[in-house]
Amino acid sequence: LDADLKSILSLLEEWLSDPSFVVWQILLSAGCPDFPSDQWLNIVKGQAVNLSKVLGACYFTEIDPKQTHDLGDLFLLIALKAPKHSKAIKTLGDWVIAFNKTIEATAYVFPQHHAEYITYQIHMFNLFASIQPTHHDRIIKLDKAIR
Repeated sequence: LDADLKSILSLLEEWLSDPSFVVWQILLSAGCPDFPSDQWLNIVKGQAVNLSKVLGACYFTEIDPKQTHDLGDLFLLIALKAPKHSKAIKTLGDWVIAFNKTIEATAYVFPQHHAEYITYQIHMFNLFASIQPTHHDRIIKLDKAIR
């Protein structure tokens, strides 16, 4: 195995004893990127990051038209369009936002992975560019299956 892969495997084996403590140490370290703690746990365990959870934890990308507020005794109900957390990667833009956050977090703990992630990102961009936007959901499903 390559020396970088050996070092990553060694870290993952070491972290298996107490992954929650490792995440806690990462979160308290200087310069730690903003990233959902449950997804930090996936990185520390060597598991795939859930991009939908990354997007949902960081950004509001949809409007929830069902937000209502009862003003009590006035018998008045006000309906507001309020932002809601996105629950799924639906567009190229969603994928880019979530994957960039994932690259930043992964490279923070595994800097040797950075080039690999950038190469994968370029490959995915080429796929998105080669297929009509109406079929981008298929590329998103492919990405989910790969990772």
